[in-house]
Amino acid sequence: MSLLPCIGLAEKIENTKAYTAEVKSYLKNILDFLLGRKVDMILAKIMDTKSL
Repeated sequence: MSLLPCIGLAEKIENTKAYTAEVKSYLKNILDFLLGRKVDMILAKIMDTKSL
């Protein structure tokens, strides 16, 4: 298992930008390294960075 921080993703979703090209590009950049690897599952846990 690997942890992959998605800094800023929660804020983008909360600001109703979930279905924008900006978020699509953001996720593509983060997840690109998975291409060509055997991946069975991706789990997402969105944390509020304000409480950290």
